[in-house]
Amino acid sequence: MKKVILVVQETDWIERGPHQSHHLLERLSPDDYEVHVVDFPLIWENLSRAKYPIVQGPRTLLAGGKVVESSEMKIHRSAFVNLPILSTLSVLLQRNEIRNQVKRLKPDIVVCFASLLNVNYVIRLCGRHEIPCVYYLLEKYYTMVPSRFGFLRDYARWLESKAIRASDYCLVINEALKEYVDLSRGSGSKSKVIPGGVAVTDFTSNIDERITMRSELGIGNGEIVLFYMGWLYEFSGLTEVIGEMLERSRELDRFKLIVIGRGDLWESLRRIAERPEAESRIVLLDWMPHSMIARYLNASDICILPAYNNEVMEDIVPIKMYEYMAAAKPVIATDLRGLKLEFGENNGVMYVDRPEEVLEKAVEMIDKNMVGTYGSKAREFVARNDWSKVVTEFETLLRDITGKQSGESVDECSKC
Repeated sequence: MKKVILVVQETDWIERGPHQSHHLLERLSPDDYEVHVVDFPLIWENLSRAKYPIVQGPRTLLAGGKVVESSEMKIHRSAFVNLPILSTLSVLLQRNEIRNQVKRLKPDIVVCFASLLNVNYVIRLCGRHEIPCVYYLLEKYYTMVPSRFGFLRDYARWLESKAIRASDYCLVINEALKEYVDLSRGSGSKSKVIPGGVAVTDFTSNIDERITMRSELGIGNGEIVLFYMGWLYEFSGLTEVIGEMLERSRELDRFKLIVIGRGDLWESLRRIAERPEAESRIVLLDWMPHSMIARYLNASDICILPAYNNEVMEDIVPIKMYEYMAAAKPVIATDLRGLKLEFGENNGVMYVDRPEEVLEKAVEMIDKNMVGTYGSKAREFVARNDWSKVVTEFETLLRDITGKQSGESVDECSKC
């Protein structure tokens, strides 16, 4: 009999990602698991007005796979109001949909990703129905509330801390977040790292495809391509990297930059990319199927993560880091605590203090002829994080939490 997993998140399953949730749940066997998602179309400026009506009632959608093409998820979307302020407040309407789906599906387990305003409600609801509830942290969610809203951010932090303590089990994506969780739950608590992963074989280099792709993109012999993908936050550091590239255009004329994604910086980056001095050096691309990312990585030389070292980013280890490294590309990243704990030193990741230092580090690497060496170290390091191993670890833990795994208890699940 299939086990039913209900996923709850306060972001859009279809528009955002792929994130850890997509990678894990789409890879679970459809013969063994039935996965349902209650999501919320969090309204993002520049994306929503044409897509969503002002008032939308609850509905169920079918979502194709982001990382597993044959995957299909049922998305239960709550009602919302697409107006400033009300769009955020209407996330509270998600509780009706969560309650309805818990009653209808009778899930074996509920997993909360990217959930803050409703997670404590979900935990209480699961307690009444004797359903185990897992809180999965991919980041400190409260930090997404801008620091200028001091009282609201403090309230968000209190909500998150309460949920961490109250959930039956807490999963995190890296060691830095586990330290954060264990401060709330106490040492020896029911918490565990289920790390990010990568399908290593999907990122195998192919010289013929590299030549073809670089030709299509207008990249000449001897030109160095930096690569970035993901949500374009204001604090992503891309504005600084591009500014440095253009300001030192003569010295750095061999460098080009590929950016794939969407987000807060999209419009400003688009305007910069359209300037005469930038149009041949910056390739700005919208979201695309995950299966196509490997082609652009193959055409690139060095990947970058130049984000500000702020409270939002300090403990994050994005999935894209594993994909960069699986493609045998060295990574230049800001010296973030989470990255250092995850990848350490001398494993293909070079650290800088500020985004403005990325290009200088790239020049140093090229001058020392170390791009290939660092890339090989990167791929070797992340090979242990193949998704087949990570998903097995996740599945084993879910079975143990629901009491369906024979043998060891959750507290003893050190090998799962």
